[in-house]
Amino acid sequence: MDQLRTLRRQVHLSREELSARAGISSASIKAYETGVRHPSREALIGLLDALDADAFARQQVLSGAGYAPDFASPADRLE
Repeated sequence: MDQLRTLRRQVHLSREELSARAGISSASIKAYETGVRHPSREALIGLLDALDADAFARQQVLSGAGYAPDFASPADRLE
């Protein structure tokens, strides 16, 4: 998932920092970024939330991973 790595680098986060924000191990993030593992839709949405990805980036990453679009905002998911 090169798109995930690109987003992470755009916001200047290390894998460890993203791991702490998203509650997903840095080893899992590395595996997702390198294509060794495929994240669940829920894990991917959690990473996108932690990256504060905009709507366009969210849809690009989700569709690239083969998932349906996510029209809820992070705030909507907290309710």
